[in-house]
Amino acid sequence: MKRNLSAILALLLLIVLAGCEEDSPPTPTGPSNQAPVIDSITASETSVQSGHPVTLIAHASDEDGDSLTFSWLTQTGGFLGRQTDTLAIWTPPYSAVVARIHLIVGDGTTTVRDSIDITVTGLDDRIPRNPYPLDGASDIEPYVTLAWEVAEGVTEPLTYDVYLTSGQNLVRVAEGISETEWQVDGALQPGVEYRWRIAARPSSGEEILSQIYSFAVRGIEYGPPLGEIAFKNLHNYIGTWASDGITYLRRVGSESFVRNPSRVIAWNPGYDNSSDPALALYDKDTGSLHLVGEDGQSRLELTYVLPSLFSFSNAGSRIAYATPGDGALVELYTHAVPPITGSSFYGRIDAPWTFSSRPALSVTNNSIAIAVTNTAIPNTGRLMVFANGGDDILRTREKLVWSPQFDPTGAHSAWLEANDDGPNASHLFIGSGTFIAQDSISIEEYGSNATSFSWSPDGSKIAMFSRIFSGTPSLLVYDLNTETISELLLPNPIVLPTENRQDTRPSWNPDSSEFTVCVQNGEVYLLLAVTPTAGSRVLIGSGELSEPIYAVWR
Repeated sequence: MKRNLSAILALLLLIVLAGCEEDSPPTPTGPSNQAPVIDSITASETSVQSGHPVTLIAHASDEDGDSLTFSWLTQTGGFLGRQTDTLAIWTPPYSAVVARIHLIVGDGTTTVRDSIDITVTGLDDRIPRNPYPLDGASDIEPYVTLAWEVAEGVTEPLTYDVYLTSGQNLVRVAEGISETEWQVDGALQPGVEYRWRIAARPSSGEEILSQIYSFAVRGIEYGPPLGEIAFKNLHNYIGTWASDGITYLRRVGSESFVRNPSRVIAWNPGYDNSSDPALALYDKDTGSLHLVGEDGQSRLELTYVLPSLFSFSNAGSRIAYATPGDGALVELYTHAVPPITGSSFYGRIDAPWTFSSRPALSVTNNSIAIAVTNTAIPNTGRLMVFANGGDDILRTREKLVWSPQFDPTGAHSAWLEANDDGPNASHLFIGSGTFIAQDSISIEEYGSNATSFSWSPDGSKIAMFSRIFSGTPSLLVYDLNTETISELLLPNPIVLPTENRQDTRPSWNPDSSEFTVCVQNGEVYLLLAVTPTAGSRVLIGSGELSEPIYAVWR
């Protein structure tokens, strides 16, 4: 009986379980992914000459409505621009060949492939060829004229577009050129490789492309040794000059620590070995002042320095500079060099006063002299002298004043000052206010680019620009020992190279026998060495990278 009951219960359990399975819905399964379909590949030409780009267009579909990606591949020729879209522009190789171009289309899960063949029949005679610089050339000058040819016998009028780059993608830099050469605008970056090509255009307007060529611009040599004179040229290069030639200290560009140098360069007069900072360069892009060593590397970066408002002391042991303070304040500091440690506060300038010259630092009497002007009252200025700690110790000259400078001993100062009746002319004063220059010399109007002067290193002379009535620039040399003024005329039609007063400041050589000035004669820039008793000689003339517009003697 128990055996029959157990069998009956087992049968009932099977019936219940079967009923449950019939009540449960089936598990859903998703549809399988459908591969995309390449409907067609069309080409603007299937038989073409080298130099003629071919436009390729892809048509593809996907039954599932998935987003599609497109990739073009080839081992023959190349592509212009992107190769990941339904349209691609293919450039043929420069030889006769049948080229196969592949298209890959994907939907994120599956990819399919198709291809198209294009026959390249040979060269078009109108293809620009025989380039200069030669393909793969190196040591090319930064100022370069690109040149090319077409085959003999081509009489059809052509114009040309130039493509050039130092990066990934060629950029059209000139178009519609009728000659088979083009001079690159400005200087190319030294030490950089460039790629370029030419597109010839017949009257139909189509492009006939040359090959892509490359050349490398010669690098700028860095010191050591630094030359006798540091100079900045017209194209933002800092260089040094010595009797054996020109050496460029550092190129100006994206890889340089000085990207946009101020025209003002300060040479450290106390520099005597390679471990010391040799000169100061100001970067207008970053607002930083760099103290630079003989190897062309930055020894120290002083941030937030105001443009052009810096100078070494006459002994070269410290550098003075100005920084923006709180609100309208401008603050004066000095820094030791070497050792390149420690800064000292000297004073601040409040609105409405503003600087009108570089600071002059005397370590002998521990003071900074600065010329300031009143922005609220025209033609109002002061000569101010600050001691270490910020105490204003001298405000005696309530005049328009320019370019105060201490002599090499630091005991005496000199400055230029406007007339009592307005800024019609400048006069040179020394120390106690002794009047030096006479009206008959006709020093240029106060504030002009001709009103710059400098002491000789031995403290015996002051050299400055003036301008006689004919308009020709002349140089004045005042001898403090004999109290005489010599006027040195420069030959016509020389003019000063810029309107920046700092550019025209004479710079003496170490033994005080001659000084340098930068001048311009037509399109020619010259760096002259002037001897007070024997005229002038040309140190640097225009050419390549050396158009000098500001210089300082070591």
